[in-house]
Amino acid sequence: MRAYREFMEMQREERRQQEELFREQEAVQQEERRLKRSAQIEQDKRRREQLKEKEAKENDTRMRRIKAEKLKDENARRELRAYIQRVKSFRLSTLAGRLRRTEAQLLKDLAAVAQDEDIMSNGHSDAEGSVVVPQIVLATNVTIMPRTPGPPTTPCLSSRSSRPQLLILRDPASDQHIVLDESKLAAFAEVVQTSGRVDKKELSAASERIFAQ
Repeated sequence: MRAYREFMEMQREERRQQEELFREQEAVQQEERRLKRSAQIEQDKRRREQLKEKEAKENDTRMRRIKAEKLKDENARRELRAYIQRVKSFRLSTLAGRLRRTEAQLLKDLAAVAQDEDIMSNGHSDAEGSVVVPQIVLATNVTIMPRTPGPPTTPCLSSRSSRPQLLILRDPASDQHIVLDESKLAAFAEVVQTSGRVDKKELSAASERIFAQ
């Protein structure tokens, strides 16, 4: 009986030791799992922080690149606008100078043609036998008074001059010139003497009829 009790006591003691060993092992495993979870949590935290830092750096780099590209585009547009303005100014100044030179040359050519053809054919000699050159007048706006009862008259651009008259009409819109000598002034007065001012259509039709003569 005593031996049985000793055996049972030994069995209980062995089970108690095994349970204690199991509890110790379980505690060690739990501590290991806790440490592992803590390490994993810390590692995840560090990884998230690194990702945030990396994302912040990428955002900052992207914003700096966008600002640089925007500034570059603004500078390019500003330089392009300045270049276009310079080109426009240069072209306008060149065109204005060319137009001035063309107008001056045209008037010079018209005067030369008139002197070579119309003026010499319509010139007359004075008392000394020299040829009197007709007076050349450039008119941009020609006003002819309406016809009044009386003897027919022709436009007289200078009553104080005894020289024959040569009228050069210029249309500012089309920059066209019409040369009229004394032989054509009367016909010009007949066809454009309406309301007192020369109309462009009437002037064109009159010039065609006059030069067709």
